[in-house]
Amino acid sequence: MTPVSALQVAPSATTGRLSLTWGPAAPGSVSMYEVHRIGGIAGGATELIAKLVNGETTFEHAMPTPGAPVQYQVVAHYADETRDVSPWVSYAPPPLEVPALSIVANYNKPTISWQELPGVRYKLLKTPQPGVASYPPIHVYPFGSNSSLLSAGGLKSISETLNKYQDPTGPLADLHHVMHFQMIADNGRGEVIPGQWVPYQPTPHGSATGATGSYWVVPQSNGTRNVLGCVSWDLIPGAAHYGLSIMHGSMTQWPAGHGNPVAPNMSKILLLVAALAQGELTDPVTVRIHPSFNGVVDSQHTADVVLREVQPLTAC
Repeated sequence: MTPVSALQVAPSATTGRLSLTWGPAAPGSVSMYEVHRIGGIAGGATELIAKLVNGETTFEHAMPTPGAPVQYQVVAHYADETRDVSPWVSYAPPPLEVPALSIVANYNKPTISWQELPGVRYKLLKTPQPGVASYPPIHVYPFGSNSSLLSAGGLKSISETLNKYQDPTGPLADLHHVMHFQMIADNGRGEVIPGQWVPYQPTPHGSATGATGSYWVVPQSNGTRNVLGCVSWDLIPGAAHYGLSIMHGSMTQWPAGHGNPVAPNMSKILLLVAALAQGELTDPVTVRIHPSFNGVVDSQHTADVVLREVQPLTAC
């Protein structure tokens, strides 16, 4: 039996690597070992992947792509210009599989995690309605120029804002739509496995309840009158901030410079509702409270407050 005939191939103690070992030759008798490979990403072509000139009898190589069997051969070149060739030794990596998705709820910005194997291309897609042509899946991960990179393996995790999806007729409604995620695994050798669509229902949260409001008219020195409003509401756990809009007759305005957006720990605000040059405030004044979560206004949990007039001026 020659030294290279004892070639063995097995997973290395180093993650994502294969270990090749063979028996030692007589000291000084071997000038070089060559390591050859067939299979893996290279398919049926034979590759010379290493020349070892220091008498090494071990070699580590990257773990082949899942689903892509590989064979190794070692050739010993002796000082007398003879050589020995090992038989081809096969190694079958784990089959290509789609990793399970783990989704942790966070209103409209869930965290999606999965476990990757080295040497595989992974793609994460999302759509509100799988299989519907008007809602084509869009790529969530990876991004841009990274789309063709091979994974180094390990746990991956991203946070994805649901409202990034745009349908062909305009922005998809708000963060309350169910979004579906799909993982695709590709070993680069023509084997592509799509996973199941996994639905995510955005976490429900409370409305701006307990909202009340009042207004009063304050005469100004120039003869005009300012209409001031005081609005309060119950805090909503998890809200990033609150926005306020004023609806007076046919007009809707966002009050600039009056705490818009309102900080998440504020539940009361004094704001200028209107400035009257003359006449009375005849139309009802409604203030709408818009809670926001992860940068998206929650249009389903707004609260409208019709202001009632109070006199005299009271504290807000």
